[in-house]
Amino acid sequence: AAVAITWIAAIVAVQTTTPSCMVWLADARAAYPQLAGTASAFGIYAASDALSQVVTHRGGVDLRRRSGAADSGMGQESRLRGGSDSAPATLDVRRMLRSASCSALLSGWFAVHYFRALDSLVRLPGWAAAAPGAAGVLYACLPALGKVLFDIAVYEPVYDAVYLSLQGLLRGERLA
Repeated sequence: AAVAITWIAAIVAVQTTTPSCMVWLADARAAYPQLAGTASAFGIYAASDALSQVVTHRGGVDLRRRSGAADSGMGQESRLRGGSDSAPATLDVRRMLRSASCSALLSGWFAVHYFRALDSLVRLPGWAAAAPGAAGVLYACLPALGKVLFDIAVYEPVYDAVYLSLQGLLRGERLA
């Protein structure tokens, strides 16, 4: 009975506090979009990099050794070995922080400005919004299509080049 009461109390506590926490988070994100985007990107990309290191370890593959890439000289490169589920994975914390920092800057802070600018530049003209029927639906999709095309054709290549350059610079490599 005590376990059931504890579970019920926990469920009630979660149900009563979750909506208020969600409202607080939404308000904080609206009030501080750059901070929220940067912090979120940092956490997401750090966790993603840690997960990829563990998955690589579990598969027994060290992509750096396979590709012939040299040690960065920072002394923190992990030597992923094994493939055994019982052997713990060694996380390369510097790699994780490099990935998280670059992503926080590019996918967090700069992304807030990029999407804000893109939204202000790509808008549906008033005449298109007033179009009746299927034409109105088609016109309503055009801004989203334009944003996606611009994102793929312009933003992504620039983002990828800057990301890879920052990664190299943070590893201590020179730009070629």
